[in-house]
Amino acid sequence: MPSPEVLEALKALARLSGPLAVAFVRGKAERVAGPLLGGHHALVQEAAQEVVDAFAPGRDGIVLVSPERVRVAYREEGLGA
Repeated sequence: MPSPEVLEALKALARLSGPLAVAFVRGKAERVAGPLLGGHHALVQEAAQEVVDAFAPGRDGIVLVSPERVRVAYREEGLGA
């Protein structure tokens, strides 16, 4: 489980800049999308990596961050496209 501080930091950033998304491939956070303020790209990617490590290690998917919550969506094996 990611630390509560990491989750709160992601939500706080979303309150300031707007909703964010981080794409991950094979368990590695790779791309950040959203209206980021300043140089927060690396911070968001690092925090999202902790979320991915906890909930979807080795998988492909996306971390969705809103001011209210952090969600993880990932591809299940064998369910098709």
